Amino acid sequence: MGAYLERVNALVAKNEGELGMNYDDAFGGIPERWIKIGDLVLGGRRVTVAGSSVAFFAMNQDAFAEVVGVLNRFVPTLPQGVEFIFDRSDAVPSP
Repeated sequence: MGAYLERVNALVAKNEGELGMNYDDAFGGIPERWIKIGDLVLGGRRVTVAGSSVAFFAMNQDAFAEVVGVLNRFVPTLPQGVEFIFDRSDAVPSP
């Protein structure tokens, strides 16, 4: 793991972070223990973001259920043209 990822891990541990957002191709990857839940895909023209999609992660297995619950409540509030694509079947809300 590179120096940047080591600093990120230390910051997450110090502040008890449970949710992370990162561009998949930024900063040389993500820490191995992070669990990818899905991608927020922005609609329309980009103005200030680095990419049209940003990945959401639970920082560890203990945080996974809580982060998924928060995302399942957040996704229905997204504006038209913006979507969240779940990567894991165990994160998709029940109909």
